[in-house]
Amino acid sequence: MLGKLLKHELKQTVRSVMVIYIVLAVVAAFLLIFSVAGATTFKALANVALSIAALVMNIMTLVAITKNFSDTLYGRQGYLSFTLPVKCSNLLLSKVIISVFWLICAVLLTGIVYVIMYISMTGESGIEGLGTIKTLVEDTGLSDLLPSKAAIFELLIIGAIMLLMTFVVFIGFVYFSITVANTRALQAHPKLFGIIVFLSTYFFVNAVSQPITEKLPLALHVTTEKIFIGFISMDNSDAIFSYGIGGVLFKFIVAVVLLLITGKIMENKVNVK
Repeated sequence: MLGKLLKHELKQTVRSVMVIYIVLAVVAAFLLIFSVAGATTFKALANVALSIAALVMNIMTLVAITKNFSDTLYGRQGYLSFTLPVKCSNLLLSKVIISVFWLICAVLLTGIVYVIMYISMTGESGIEGLGTIKTLVEDTGLSDLLPSKAAIFELLIIGAIMLLMTFVVFIGFVYFSITVANTRALQAHPKLFGIIVFLSTYFFVNAVSQPITEKLPLALHVTTEKIFIGFISMDNSDAIFSYGIGGVLFKFIVAVVLLLITGKIMENKVNVK
């Protein structure tokens, strides 16, 4: 049943995000054409348009997944959604998974946009650009300070996991706020109360996370040979850099708890229009 929910959710949301993806693709195509043709003025304008389109794409993706959650559960489609022979937890999980999927797509497309802009501005392909960077690093002696290939691979994996956790944090806070705002007590002005609940919850968790992070100062330490998690206060003279992760872990745990509470509210307290 979860597979069917995911398929339906994907079809439901693709309509909202596909338009901005098509616009982004068209602008990127024009940029590449201008780059090949050597039209400097139009190429500069296309670069600006492409960067703006990428920014709009990310904003519209956030708006689309937020609006879809609100409309399909607490709007006109709410009765249909809640009468499906599925648990509310599965209904919520399908929306979380598809929302994370679209956020990943937005990040990947943004990366592609930057690659296209780099090619347009420098005239170098991605491989040539990497060769230029490698030569510069070797000539300046920075290669001795960079992590090993194995450490870089581990860093990319950990970075991807941290990014996914950030997505879950955003979705958890937003879905919780929308659901609370659609309970009987706050239903008169769900949009207003949704914003109030989101801001108050997010700022409260941020305020609480600071002392927790200070008492549990975990950090990701990167050396030339390995990557490991330890305390910020420990001796890390060999570390190239350290990144505090205590706050991110705390917010992720809170977001998961909020999603569990959201599921419970959906089962018992929500008031569908």
